[in-house]
Amino acid sequence: MFKKIILWMLVISCMLTIFAFSSQEATESKKTSSKFITSVIRLLDVNKSLSHQEIENIAEKITTLVRKSAHFSIYALLGLLVALLFSQYGFKGKRQLLFAVLWVFLYACSDEFHQTFVEGRSGEVRDILIDTAGGFCGAAFVIMMTTLVKRICKRRD
Repeated sequence: MFKKIILWMLVISCMLTIFAFSSQEATESKKTSSKFITSVIRLLDVNKSLSHQEIENIAEKITTLVRKSAHFSIYALLGLLVALLFSQYGFKGKRQLLFAVLWVFLYACSDEFHQTFVEGRSGEVRDILIDTAGGFCGAAFVIMMTTLVKRICKRRD
């Protein structure tokens, strides 16, 4: 019972985090991404050889990749958490994967719909696909690890 409560809290927290990021107006969202990306570039520039302009140029070139990777990653986490939650209710294997991915897909659809009401944002089918792919990978990871652990435990018996 305790595991279920914790997992429900984690799933809801992840969904609220996604909702909060999606609620940012476009200019605020771009600023957040830009600050994060330039900070990472500065950290990686250990020799401090890049000028401010070079950092800005690199950041501009990789912004889309970083933003889409963030979509994929947070939905992978959601897929992982939902798959773990469903396992607590007896869902296993393909059924567990199917329902976890369905959950993620429906939430991604609702998130993109929500973004159509946010200033400067839009709902994108491409983002739904990226989000769902992330959720699939997260849920599949849980199932693969569960299967692997079971096989290892059987060998020890």
